Amino acid sequence: MYLIVDGGATKTLAFTFDEKNLKFKKFGIGGSCSIKNLSKEVAIKNLKKAVKKAMVDDVNLAIFGLTGVGDSKKSTEMIEYVLNASFPDIKKIVVNDGILSLYTVTMGEPGAVVVAGTGSVGYAYTGKDYLRVGGWGYIAGDHGSAFWIGRRALEYALKSEDRICEYTIIKDLITNYKGMELKEYMNKLFYDFKVEEIAGLAKLVDIAYSSGDKIAGMILREAADELIGLMNVLVNVVGENSRIGFLGGVMNSQAIVEMLKERFPNALFFKGYENIIGGALYLLSRSRKIDENIRNKIRESFKEFELEKYL
Repeated sequence: MYLIVDGGATKTLAFTFDEKNLKFKKFGIGGSCSIKNLSKEVAIKNLKKAVKKAMVDDVNLAIFGLTGVGDSKKSTEMIEYVLNASFPDIKKIVVNDGILSLYTVTMGEPGAVVVAGTGSVGYAYTGKDYLRVGGWGYIAGDHGSAFWIGRRALEYALKSEDRICEYTIIKDLITNYKGMELKEYMNKLFYDFKVEEIAGLAKLVDIAYSSGDKIAGMILREAADELIGLMNVLVNVVGENSRIGFLGGVMNSQAIVEMLKERFPNALFFKGYENIIGGALYLLSRSRKIDENIRNKIRESFKEFELEKYL
């Protein structure tokens, strides 16, 4: 039995997986376990919460795909310390969560993935080396991510409020969603800023776009172009005919998916929580050959949990 943990900037997912029958057994959800954004104590608490709910007695191997692994020596050492202190009796493999994303799309073969969730980053595997682009964080990076889209939405809502730009319904959607005027909301953010809260505004841009809002369309087009830019860099390395795909919560936007398909018609698309599938494929690949039939069977098992109800 495998334990698969995907820990990102917003949430932690843990699943146990029966490698013989290619079936997921139990799952758990916790808050972010990112030590970049949280104290060590809170990160451990969230991680343990998710794993406890998913755990079964006969786990013999675990993979932890966590944000921050490989970012720096200090970051990696801290994460490994947290895992060893929290789960001393579990044999474990520790990788960056981007490796799970790569396996979800490429199944270990040469290829590339662009991940767009709370943040954004691109990974490629040449068959020999790994390449990473983006992933610089919300201060000056994460282009095309949910945070980036949410921040742009907020910028244009404020410009619309000040009549610097044309009216956008995004302004009204934000005030209705938050239950307060923009001035109050901006004051709240000043004292209680959360990256995931800004990322949560991204879905409002999709709603505005569906009503024909021009500024919403511009924001989504810019986001898609940023993600295309990341993928172009990766494709230049691995080749157009390699396995490529996009993964993450931003793929909930059908508008962005259609824009990405214009440039990459053969790309695969996965939701962010489907990183767990990559974890299963990674562990399976250590002892057997994996292919699309296996991935499809695993994906069908995963869908049975209907995670949309809980996220």
